[in-house]
Amino acid sequence: MIHSFKHKAEIQIRFCDTDALGHVNNSNYLSYMELARISYIDKVFGNTINWAADGVILAKAVVDFKLPVMLHDKLFVYIRTSRLGTKSFDIEYLFVREVNGKDEVVSTGSTVMVAYNYATNKTIEILPEWRKKIEEFEQF
Repeated sequence: MIHSFKHKAEIQIRFCDTDALGHVNNSNYLSYMELARISYIDKVFGNTINWAADGVILAKAVVDFKLPVMLHDKLFVYIRTSRLGTKSFDIEYLFVREVNGKDEVVSTGSTVMVAYNYATNKTIEILPEWRKKIEEFEQF
């Protein structure tokens, strides 16, 4: 399962991310997804996007919690684009903790991203150059 993901981002867990029991609070997972997504976008697109003109907005986010994560856990988020539509695309996330050299999936997630023009405040079709870069990276 992990092998089908081509990008991985390490997450630094901060003390303020934890609750009274020492678990990473559920509200932080969306921030971790955002950090991974920015890392992924930088990797796939480099500096080819003019974010002031066209970009992507988050339309939906889902997180499925499987195991608690603690402050000193070594946490990674694996990320991939799983679907390319006309105006939107789906991103999948695997939250993985390394334990004694083995990977343990602690959570999964997904987001729906929508191509958007900030000047017109309207959705747009995924730009051909974006589609090409995603398809090349993901080997669709």
